[in-house]
Amino acid sequence: RLVETPRGWKLRFYQNRQDIGLSILEAYRAERVYPSDLSLRQRCLEIIDMLRETFEAEALEDLEALAGRFSAPSLPSDELPPDDLVPYDRDEALRYAADWSQLEGERRNELWADYEMYGGDCNNFVSQCLYAGGIPMDLIGQYLWKWYDDRLDNTSRARGRTPSWSGVDEFYDYASYNQGGYGLYAVCDAPLSMVEPGDVLQFSSGGDWRHSVIVTQVLRDENGVIQDLLVASHSADRYDYPLSAYFYTRIRLIHIAGWVDD
Repeated sequence: RLVETPRGWKLRFYQNRQDIGLSILEAYRAERVYPSDLSLRQRCLEIIDMLRETFEAEALEDLEALAGRFSAPSLPSDELPPDDLVPYDRDEALRYAADWSQLEGERRNELWADYEMYGGDCNNFVSQCLYAGGIPMDLIGQYLWKWYDDRLDNTSRARGRTPSWSGVDEFYDYASYNQGGYGLYAVCDAPLSMVEPGDVLQFSSGGDWRHSVIVTQVLRDENGVIQDLLVASHSADRYDYPLSAYFYTRIRLIHIAGWVDD
């Protein structure tokens, strides 16, 4: 959105809908000195052409590397989650993901806050899916995961929210360190060969982990070998979107094993 001011038109609001937009912005900023004899539009078109050539070459390499990760061995038996976990209801999590990621006008569930305008709603949406799948809010111990309202609150009281609910890195930290205590039990940085519908993927760009999605389908060939994954997400809203279509080159899997009722 642009607004007219006494000093000319100013950018008041910008919302990025596509991953390529982030790449264009980073490439543009990396140049530091903007040529004065080229219009902004012409410079962006040149950057797009440059990125297209780069991404086409990198995409083939990424797909080969991704195929290798799909065939990597699973965790050793001594690292597997305990057998007495309360099951994660993947079907309910996926039903929620389908209900709230493929809506015209990108409607949001009014029972929850929407962080679309505050850096993205991706992990908030993933947390809602896990909660719908039976993973309880965690108010016990050092590592917490909760959302009762939009006020930031890191205490064990049933109010406010923890950063782990809506933040990409913060959710990863909660899933990593909440091992053996009450609440979510997950295997972080798990081999992609362990992936199941209802698991969480996180993507990195420029060194930062920026995006969380929930896996909706695992696509296999006639021999059972994983070929691709389909995911659902917010910001931008997508459903059954192929993992191979993303521009992110770093991926980590958070395998949701269940939860501990301790």
